[in-house]
Amino acid sequence: MKKRFVVAVAGLTTSETKQVSNLFRDKYGWWHWIDGFWLLTDSSNTLTTKDIRDMIATVKPNSRRIVLEVSNSGDWSGHGPNSEKKDMFRWIRETWGG
Repeated sequence: MKKRFVVAVAGLTTSETKQVSNLFRDKYGWWHWIDGFWLLTDSSNTLTTKDIRDMIATVKPNSRRIVLEVSNSGDWSGHGPNSEKKDMFRWIRETWGG
């Protein structure tokens, strides 16, 4: 069973946003289509909210941030690109909820 997290960070620059995404790249499943907001999955089931909070602090130590662990995929709804080439919600349907 994988762990799921919701991550929000206020006031990141474009460079800092890329740095935060790079913290997750190749380690966790992640979705980032909204500024300052990520969904993460951890298949190893070892990551914690504090781990993520502290990882973000390496990029922007004084940022306002919140990390929530979600116990199930739950219901969701959104609006954004939804085409074959650019589907904002494909990752959520295929990875987050699975």
